Amino acid sequence: MQYAIKLYFDDALKSKILDSMKLVRELNIPNLIKPEDEPHITLLVTQPCSKPEDILPDSIPLVDKFPISLSLFSVLPRKNNLLCLLTAQSLNLTELHDNLYDALVTKGLQIDKEYVPGVWFPHCMLASSVPTDRVGNVCNILAKVKLPLQGDVEHVRLVQLPPNCS
Repeated sequence: MQYAIKLYFDDALKSKILDSMKLVRELNIPNLIKPEDEPHITLLVTQPCSKPEDILPDSIPLVDKFPISLSLFSVLPRKNNLLCLLTAQSLNLTELHDNLYDALVTKGLQIDKEYVPGVWFPHCMLASSVPTDRVGNVCNILAKVKLPLQGDVEHVRLVQLPPNCS
C-alpha cells in the first residue's frame, strides 16, 4: 500500500478555496475539486509499504497551527495542466516537510522522488488536469479572485491511497 501525508487547513481557508472554485465550476472541468472535498497540501507519498505503523505515530509530528498563505493560481502544462494554488514561502511548512522526510527516510521508508526536499513544491491541487482548450478561460476567471488566500494549517493526516495512485 502507498500512503500520503497530507496537511489540512482551517475551516475559513477551506471555505475560501472552495468558494474560488465556484467560479470555475461552470466550465465543467471534469476533475475539479468538489464542494465536499477537503483541500490540502500533500507533504509526501511513500513508496509501497505494508505496515502503516512504520509511518505512525511517532514520525508525524504534532502540528501547532501555523499561518499559511496561498498566493498564486497556476496551471502547470508539464503536469497535464494541473490547476493548483501555490503557497508563499513558509519556514514552518519547509521545516515540517524536511523533518518529516528525514524521519521517514531514517526509518528506511522510500519516498516518491517528487517529494524529496529541494524538488517538492508545496501546492494545493484544485484539478488534476484542465483541458487545454479551457486553460485560458480558467485563468481569466481566477484572475478575479483576490489573492492571497490566508488562513492556518490545522493538522496532518496519514491517508491510504487507492491502488495504482500516487
